[in-house]
Amino acid sequence: MDLVLFLSVCAFSTRHAPAGGIDCNRPGTDIIVGNLQDVANWGSVGSIAAFSVGTTACNVGDEEFVWEGDTNLHPVIAQNMYRLKNDRFEQIGMSWLKHGFGALQLDACNCGCVPSGDFHLLGVGCSDPYAASLNGGQGTLPDGTGGLGPRFEVNPYTGVFPWPYTDSGLTGDAIYKRLQVDIADLDPALAGGGLYYIEGHYVAQDDAAAGNQHNNASHRPIVVSGAGNDWSIGLSGVTEPEQPAIRAWHAIDPDVFETDFVVPGDGLMILASKVSDLGGGTWHYEYALHNLNVARAVGSFAVPSDPGATITNMGFHDVSYHSGEPFDGSDWPGTAGLGAVSWSTTKFAIDPDANALRWGTLYNFRFDADLPPGNGDVTIGLFKPGTPAAVAVAAIVPGGDPPVCGNSEVEIGEECDPPDGLHCDAKCQWICGDGVVQDGEQCDDGGQDPGDGCDENCHVEINDACEDAFTITEGLTPFDTTSATTDGVDHGVGACHPDGFHGNLFNDIWYHFEPQCDGEYRLTTCEQLGGSANFDTRIAAYAGCDTGFACVNATLLGCNDDDPDNPCGGSAGGFESTLIVPLSAGECYTVRVGAFGAAESGSGELLIEPDNPCPVELSADLDGDGDVDLVDFGLFQAQFTGPK
Repeated sequence: MDLVLFLSVCAFSTRHAPAGGIDCNRPGTDIIVGNLQDVANWGSVGSIAAFSVGTTACNVGDEEFVWEGDTNLHPVIAQNMYRLKNDRFEQIGMSWLKHGFGALQLDACNCGCVPSGDFHLLGVGCSDPYAASLNGGQGTLPDGTGGLGPRFEVNPYTGVFPWPYTDSGLTGDAIYKRLQVDIADLDPALAGGGLYYIEGHYVAQDDAAAGNQHNNASHRPIVVSGAGNDWSIGLSGVTEPEQPAIRAWHAIDPDVFETDFVVPGDGLMILASKVSDLGGGTWHYEYALHNLNVARAVGSFAVPSDPGATITNMGFHDVSYHSGEPFDGSDWPGTAGLGAVSWSTTKFAIDPDANALRWGTLYNFRFDADLPPGNGDVTIGLFKPGTPAAVAVAAIVPGGDPPVCGNSEVEIGEECDPPDGLHCDAKCQWICGDGVVQDGEQCDDGGQDPGDGCDENCHVEINDACEDAFTITEGLTPFDTTSATTDGVDHGVGACHPDGFHGNLFNDIWYHFEPQCDGEYRLTTCEQLGGSANFDTRIAAYAGCDTGFACVNATLLGCNDDDPDNPCGGSAGGFESTLIVPLSAGECYTVRVGAFGAAESGSGELLIEPDNPCPVELSADLDGDGDVDLVDFGLFQAQFTGPK
């Protein structure tokens, strides 16, 4: 009989970076991806495009990290790409592994670098950047170090791999060994579109020996552009350190239920599940299983279901290996019956290179059922022999148990349990508006004001796309572009600055504004004029507010990079913006706030005010009864003659 290990929801200290920055000086050697700082676009071959991402490694531990390029005591770097579309979070690309060859001694993670004095040791608190061009380099350096190697021979839990690695030094066409993505997953005219993310993941013996291998993946939003066979990616938002890309799904959609679990004697996996009501007594069940660093891999996935349930639209999604990795790419066949909806690959004993869910990859399982959701366990079978043979992991399942509020267990559909009378209500939900940001809340400013960056559900307000623009009035409006993407057009050289430069507003957000009077209006982030910003801003204004109109072909009324009269804004280095445009009362205008540079974003306050105050309209209905009559005339006359 196979042994199945039942696991409860586990919380790991590495899951979230602490507020205000990265936690430093941890016990032992601890390597993380502190930043994903640049990308490279390598072109395409056939239907496949290739990319790479730059990674900055930080040693946040209290011991030096061994980085020997000519032995196997160095890190290998995996690069992955993901997409969120239509409530499906899928992996759409992967690379071979960049072999590290040496380390600089910088301080990108602000841990107070203590340089090792040795190119083959990363000092305590120190960082080392590998540019995207370097991480996409196929061949080795003249001394035989570096280059891209395969994943199959690396144990992700221990960090052990053979040296020299397979196919060391081999080069090929534009996509060989690099992060490969099918163009169909990029092109909205095909199967593409949605939100995209890129991920960097380090694996190393030194880090694993210290027990710190579960926090080595970080992700960042990206934007995709192109047509035909010419596709590019660009960075957006900020890097989320120590969080693999699957975390982005729950961060955007709190209805996603997420469970972390460690296989005994092996690595970490993350299971995310969501259910959607399709109406008519049918629900859609969606599962994403990410194997961060489990060496034994996954060979089966089973969701419990009533034998009498009607199961339809079963689906499976994986990611393609390439460039000579030996694994079979056959999809897992699915079956429904005998009390479960299940998928499995060929058994290890039959084919050790079968399409198992190996480390650094994410597979998806989905179906529709005529049973409502509840709490339950899915059974995840391990591919390689060992004990346990399978693990049971908490997830949303059809016909499962409803949550019980007050039983001291946080179950599916609950945010907290038991109610504490202060921050958790009687329905086991965090209280939004108490000014305390709880797990599951993206923000909590204690207010309900629209446009202040935090909505009534304690989610960050999104006005990233022009069709989601907030309507604002005169005065100060707080803004934050740190999670924004670039949606508007580039208006050409010189459109925003008299000295030239490009005409784009990167990582832009959008507003609608209706002036109260005719005249020139000032739109500013300049501190000296009453606004503020902590980055190099740009402001543009357009005629009209039609949905989607201002993003593509609206009439540009004006664009400003830096205040033309006063270099202003100490926190932005003197590069804040002031735009003055003539506006008409009763008309609607679209305002766009963004950054000068593609890697820039931040927060501040946008001030909109007329250059001259709007004239005050006087009413002849002086007594306020709704009629203008002799009583009003008498009151008017009394203002000049005084009482009789």
